[in-house]
Order: sequence, then structure tokens, then C-alpha cells
Amino acid sequence: MKKYKCFLYLTIFTLLKLSVYAQPTDLFISEYVEGSSFNKAIELYNGTGASINLATGQYVLEVYFNGSTSSTSLALTGTIPSGSVFVLAHPSAVLSFTPNVSTSVINFNGDDAVVLRKGGATGSILDVIGEVGYDPGTQWGSGDTSTLDRTLRRKASICQGDITTSNPFYPSIEWDGFPLNTFNGLGSHSVSCSAPGVGLTLSPSTLNFTTTANVTSQVLTYTLTGISLTSPVSIIAPQYFQISLSSSGPFLSSLSIPATSFSPNPVIVYVIYTPVSVGTSSAIATHSSSPFSATLNLFGTALGLTPISQIQGAGPASSYTGQVVATQGIVTADFQGTNELGGFFIQDPVGDSNPLTSEGIFIYNTSFPVNVGDLVTLSGTVEEYFNKTRIKSLTSLTVQSTGNTIAPTTVTLPFATLTEPEKWEGMRVQFTQSLTVTEVFTLARYGEVSLSANGRLFNPTNFVDPNDQPAIGTTFNGNSNVAAVLAQQDLNDRSRILLDDKSSVQNPPIVPYVDAVNNTLRCGSTLSNLDGIMDYDFSIYRIQPVTTPNFIYAPRPAVPSVGASNVKLASFNVLNYFNGDGAGGGFPTSRGADTPIEFTRQRVKIIEAIKQINADALGLMEMENDGNGAQSAIQDLVNGLNASIGAPTYTFVQDPTIINGGTGTDEIKVAMIYKPSKLTLAGLAIANDSSVNNRPPLAQTFVHNATQEKFSVIVNHFKSKGCTGASGVNTDQNDGQGCFNNSRKDQAAALLLFVNKVKTLANDSDVLVIGDLNSYEQEDPIDLLLNGGMSTLLTNVYSYVFGGQSGSLDHALVSSSMLGQVSGAAKWHINADEPIVKDYNQEFNPAYMYDVDPFRSSDHDPVIIGLALPVPNITGLTSNNLSQTFVKIKPNPSSQKNVTVEISSTLDGSVTIEVVDQIGRNILTQVNGITKGANEIQLNLPEMKDGFYYVKIRNENSTSVQKLIRIN
Repeated sequence: MKKYKCFLYLTIFTLLKLSVYAQPTDLFISEYVEGSSFNKAIELYNGTGASINLATGQYVLEVYFNGSTSSTSLALTGTIPSGSVFVLAHPSAVLSFTPNVSTSVINFNGDDAVVLRKGGATGSILDVIGEVGYDPGTQWGSGDTSTLDRTLRRKASICQGDITTSNPFYPSIEWDGFPLNTFNGLGSHSVSCSAPGVGLTLSPSTLNFTTTANVTSQVLTYTLTGISLTSPVSIIAPQYFQISLSSSGPFLSSLSIPATSFSPNPVIVYVIYTPVSVGTSSAIATHSSSPFSATLNLFGTALGLTPISQIQGAGPASSYTGQVVATQGIVTADFQGTNELGGFFIQDPVGDSNPLTSEGIFIYNTSFPVNVGDLVTLSGTVEEYFNKTRIKSLTSLTVQSTGNTIAPTTVTLPFATLTEPEKWEGMRVQFTQSLTVTEVFTLARYGEVSLSANGRLFNPTNFVDPNDQPAIGTTFNGNSNVAAVLAQQDLNDRSRILLDDKSSVQNPPIVPYVDAVNNTLRCGSTLSNLDGIMDYDFSIYRIQPVTTPNFIYAPRPAVPSVGASNVKLASFNVLNYFNGDGAGGGFPTSRGADTPIEFTRQRVKIIEAIKQINADALGLMEMENDGNGAQSAIQDLVNGLNASIGAPTYTFVQDPTIINGGTGTDEIKVAMIYKPSKLTLAGLAIANDSSVNNRPPLAQTFVHNATQEKFSVIVNHFKSKGCTGASGVNTDQNDGQGCFNNSRKDQAAALLLFVNKVKTLANDSDVLVIGDLNSYEQEDPIDLLLNGGMSTLLTNVYSYVFGGQSGSLDHALVSSSMLGQVSGAAKWHINADEPIVKDYNQEFNPAYMYDVDPFRSSDHDPVIIGLALPVPNITGLTSNNLSQTFVKIKPNPSSQKNVTVEISSTLDGSVTIEVVDQIGRNILTQVNGITKGANEIQLNLPEMKDGFYYVKIRNENSTSVQKLIRIN
């Protein structure tokens, strides 16, 4: 991926020091010990002529480990008298004396940088060992004067520290080297600094160049200081080197600088190296101004060209890692812009004809400008950056020609192996096949889109059964078909590629690739002719586009039809609906919104989704488990829903009592809301209090007001697939079903027993099981339910997207007696396909991405079920509504003889009331007068068996039939 991957390594080959001092002006590092084990020390020298209070001056010592740009630092305290030293050592260092400070900060290795500052963490730099932001591999320097397993002691002629953190570090210039574990110099230091006077000095005294034959190197500089000069300074450059007083030239073999140019400032001289053949050069540039002279040591290396394919090699890593190479290629993509990848790609236009070696490579650089189509020759250091081969720290780059082209290599999914893309790493490639967006989870954070061949990818166990082949079987134990599950997963993994956005920015203010209408990119959208660079980062192969991808955007769906129904039911995981303390406080909540504003954003979207579903009863998952009170989350949801509708349409099923199973101890619970105008509760809600349930299933029996048909709904939320706390048989069995599959099977078995209990208590066999079962369609818990007599209403569909794969975790199953009453079922894809940046959260979500619509109101798609309940058809009765009246019977169900019939009428008159059983036998007949308005008529029922009966209320114009449930 990226975003947090690109530190800027700017290598500026300058080392600017003033030349002469009467005495040091501040502290500098006088000795460096990198010995065996923890034998590590740093010595600071004060030669200023006055004592230095370290605390008052806010002196800080910093260590930058392994090329990092962040340091481990130590604020220094104490006083250093003039001419004295201050020694810091690791607490476990074995020294012959006690250091001033023992600290674990002194724990560097040869590739770590050490910095001394004055004025705190952002103060001025006094001295540097190494180069901050660059890891040289094992050490700086070589031989005796290296930073690995050596002691370095500052030369007596050095009177000031190196104040630049990004220049190349050559220890031999200012340091003397000593063998491993040499400690006898610690504790004292002396300098021999010349007083300001006359003459010529320059710094640094050595320059090193690397380039290729007949290619001009990068420009390097040195500072020339002249004091009390009486004649011009003449500089003569040796063969292959040229000099100038300007970075843009002209570069010449000699210069004459007037003496007046050195007052009051030194002169900066620019140097280039243009070798004519491969090899090394060493020479001296002479400087003279009678009677003074000075010399500059020049070293040059001309490398031979190494083909890109040879640098890449046929394996996962380059054999040239850590080496300086020169190579050549055409620029295929330039990503050096602000917030981009910090470099460009080049590709060999000819190649080596070996299909296993890549012809392209990434150049990590922002110092040399290039354009796409440039043929460039460059030199730099090969690096494996998190297993991506690249060239960094360029020492030269020359544009040989412009306007060149590279034809993309055609690549096709699925890959033959997961590592096949390695042979195209860094190359320009093109996918001519149509690719489908299969995940957008990291779209807003990293600008990434997961694409797949042959449509979206489905979780293997959504259609491949770990036990049965074909998958229509209902075996829920064993692993006879696990090999097929794993094979499908392997195919899925080889069938996808990541589309990146050529950027290093996390959470960009403008989210890429979204459409102009809804600011979204849904799974299921398609893309053809993807053209870009095959890149590798954060263990994933990805495409950095060179042409703008043109998506065909998948549309947002309307609420799906569930057939000709007279009852609509639904299931919806509302993603931790927590309303704080219910009074506008208590945020952040433990599982939901962090602020009241976030909760309002969440609430609006959830309510809009439920309102559009328009279910007569709806099961909810991930509701805050905080009871039924006025401040509870469920009451808050119902209040908001009714306010949005503009009428008291919904109420909620009261939590089961402890005797009836309770709601468990989990932070979240399942719940249910319903429309009293359409459904009447038949008895109290009950819950399955089996110990296998961490979130007890909730059951409620309803009576449909219009038909008086009875049915029961059970809402569930099984144990998740997350592995936290998993042990024994609940660990991942590598069968595609994740962790806690055994617990989910136990929950499914307990649910079957609970279904039978609900049937018995309701005296009705019609049961609907809904909820988030955290199991895909062909997994063991679903097979167990099917084996127990339940029928699933939806197959080969999805409600959730995870890891770039779609699948159904949310289900609807019915008992056999209810199956024929189902008019249809569907999943409304408002959430799973949408990027999470569209949800209620405000962290990193640009404000313009939020909408008050149902889309991404949760992470699960709701399930909608239609029922076509039968209309009563008893001989001698009709089912027309009584003209100009409204009829209600209570209590219903009834366990007593006295029943009240409520009749609301707009006219005075009379009605005949009859009670008949299921086969039409008359139980009771009576005639009552009614008046305009509300009427209550008492029925004194005879002894009646348990069951349901029909109450017929008739006047001159029509008849109303209502069902009466009798429970003794």
C-alpha cells in the first residue's frame, strides 16, 4: 500500500564548514565507541573557553535508528568546564571509569545516526555522526575509520561539529579510527586549532562522484575561504573534472577568482565529473593565490550499465541490494509530484527475452526532474524496500532522448501463482479483460480498490460446502470437502489485483474514483482496459494507473419487491446503535458513536433505511443492551422513527423478563419493533437462555390483525468469526469457517430446540428465524438448521463484504408449515457494497461524503421477507370490513370468559355478533345496539377449547370477521 510508507531521503552532497577558528564555539562530539555487546559510548568536548550548563542550554543527544527520521532522544543535564569532556555510555558498558551519564539511549549500531543539538528538540544542530534518514546497510566508512565495531576519535585539527544531517558521512575526513573496544581515549580530548589569519582553506577536502561513462555526474560543491589575499585565486581541475561558480555553469577546466570575491564571504565552487570510460579516477584540483595554496582531493567512479532485468533478477529479491549501479530505461510513469509516490518508473525498451525477469524498476527520487517518454541513464543504490526492488540515492541522471514510448504488457487474471506478478514488477501493464470492483474498504483511507476477474468474488463457503459435494447436502460435521474450499480460496486470491491512486497520502481530502452523482464507488462496478504500472507495496501487488480508470458505476438499488404480500418482515444489523446515556451525553460510547453529532448522523441513516423498508415487524441486531426505559436505545430509535414518519406507527417488543430468558450480559442485544396497526402481540416475548448464547435469541408471536393468522419471529445474532479468545475446537480449523464455528453450531442446535418451544407455546407451527448468524450459506450452522427442518429463503446471495469477498451472514429461514405462505424474500444492498467513508463516522471522512440516505447506514444489508397469509374462508361468513366501523377484540388471546368487542361507528344502529369455531359451528349469537362513536360490547363466552375462533360482526350493509385466540 503506501501512505505511511514514503520517508523523504534527500541526499545533498554538500559539507559546508567554516575553515578556521581560534577555538571551538560550542560543544561537539569528540569520541564515538561502537564496541561489542553494550560497549557503546559518546564523548562531548567543550573547548569554548567557558563552562557550559547543559540544562540551561537545552542540549539534547538524539539517536536515529536504521535510517529513521524519528529519533530517541535524551535531554542533557550537568556542567562541562572548559577543556573538559562529558561521557555518556550504555548502563551495561564495561569501562575503566564511571561515565557522566549511563543511559540506554546510547545503544546505537554502525548504521544509526547520532545528533547533538542545542536549544531543545528543534534547536540548532551542533554535530552529526552518520546521515539522518538513510540506512547505509551496516556502517558508514570502511576499514579502520568505520562506524561498525570501531572507536572513532576526532582529529585534533577539527574544532567544530558537522552541522548538516543529510550530507554523506565520510569518517576518514575528520576522524581517526581504532580497533574494537578501544576505551583508553575516553575522558579527555585536546584540539589544535589555528587562529584566524591569512591563507586559503577549503571544506570539505574530498569529493566523491559516481556516474556512467560519457554521462555527467551530479553537481557537488565545496566552500573556498580566502583571508587577506592579495592576488586572484587560480583553480585548475584535473582531467574529466570541471568547475564553475554557478550550479548552471558554464563548467570549465580552470577558473580565476578575484581576491575581492572573498570579502566578507567564502566562495562556493561547483564541480562535475564526466568520465569517458568505465573505471575509477583520483586526482587533485590545485588552488593558488601567491603565496598561498590548497588542494581538493577528487575521486570518481564510472560504472558500466547494468540492465534492469539483471538488477531485478528472477527471484523475489535483487542480488545487487546495497550496491551502486548504473542503468538505463524509458520513463513510463512520473510520480514525483506533491503527495505522490516520490519517484518514477523506468523500463528497458529491449529487455532480455527472459519472461521471469522484470524490465521495469522504481526510482526513488525527487531531485532529478523527468518526463514520461524520456530515455534516461542514471546511477544509484539498489534497495529492497519491504521486498520491492528500487533504486535510491541517485548520483547521476542524464536524459538521452525524449518522446519515447513503451507498449504495455498484457496481463490476465487469474494469475498462475500468487507470486507471478513479480516478473512484471515495475513494468507498464494492461488488463484487457473486464474487471469488477470486489471491495472498497480502503478506498477513502489509501485510495485503493480491489478488482477481480469474472465478477465479484464470493467467500468460498458461501457456495462450497466443507462437508458435502454437491453443496445441497446438509451434513454439519466433518471436512471431506475442505480441499475444494481451500482451492476456491486460492483461485479467489489469484483472481484479484489492487488498483492504487499513485499517492502516498492517507485519508486524502478528495476521495478518488467515486462517481459525480452520489460520491460513491460500489462493489459490482466494472472497469475495462486498466493501464498502469505493476507495483508492489505492503505485501500486495497493485496497479499505479497511468491513464484515468473509467468505471461503469453500479447503480444504487431501490427497495426490492417481495411479491404480493399482506405482511412484510425484515432483519437488520444496525451496527452498534448506542445512544449514550439517552440524554445527549455519555459519549464516546463503548461500541458505537463517539460524539452526539456522530450518533445523530448514524440515527438519521438507520431511521431512513427502516422507514423505506416499511416492514410490519423488524428484527434488530447490535442494539445497545440497556433495557426498555424512556432513555433506552430502542425507545430512542422508535421515537425517531415515528417522528420521521409523522405518526405513532411503530412500537417495540418489550425485553423478555429474566424468567422468560432475559437479554443476556453482552453489551449488545437483539430487539424487535412492529406496527400495532398491522400486528398484535400474542403473549409475552421469550428468549433462549441456553448458556451457548452470548446474545440470547428473542422470540415473539404475532397475530395478523386483518386475517387473524398467527406466526412467530425469532431474532438471532450468533457468535462472530473473530478469533479473540478462541481456544481448542473454536480456533480456526482452516476449513474456511473461521473461529468459533463450533460455538455457532451449538447455538444452531439450541435454536432448533427453541423453535420447537416457541411452536408449543404459540400453539402454532409457523416460525420465521432471522438475523446475523455469522455463518455463510454452506457452513455447518446453516446445514444444521436445514437438517433440523428449517428452510432457507435466500441462496447464492450476499449481505456482507469482507476481505474482498462477498457472502451471506444474514439469513431468513422458516418452518415447513410457513414456507408456502412466503411471497418472496430479498436483500437490500444498501451497505455491503458501499465504502465505509459513507458511514456516520467523522474521523477521516470528508464532510462532503456524508448523505442522509440509507446507504452505508450499517455494514450489513437488511433482509426483507413477504408473507401472503391466507384470508379466512368459513362457510356463511364473509371477510368484508364492517361499513363505517372499526372493530377490535380484547383481550386477544384470551384466557377468560369475558371478552370485550370494541366497535367505533359513525352511525347509530345495531349489530349481530356471532362466535363460530374453525369449521363454522356457532358458539354464541347476540344482538346489540350501537351508537355513533365508541362502543364496548361484552361477550360472555361459554366453555371453549383452546384454539382460535371467528367473531362475525354484521349490520345491514356488510360483515367484519376477526380472529379470537382462546388460551385456557
